[in-house]
Amino acid sequence: MRFGEGVVGGDGDGVLLLAFGEDLEEEFDRLLRITALPRPRRDRDHLLSWSAWRRHHQHQAAEAHRRWNNIAAAATT
Repeated sequence: MRFGEGVVGGDGDGVLLLAFGEDLEEEFDRLLRITALPRPRRDRDHLLSWSAWRRHHQHQAAEAHRRWNNIAAAATT
């Protein structure tokens, strides 16, 4: 839920928060990235490790989908 979503005020403040809610969220994210969140790693070893993990995860997901589709096909025939 974005900051300010669902806020309704009789004095118009709620409408103001709804109108600027997305801008405030983006600004908050930008400030967090600058001050608190660490910079992403971009070195070669990390990228290769992440790529290997992703390929392995994609393979596991594809196998799980195949297994489920085989079970569903067997149940309907």
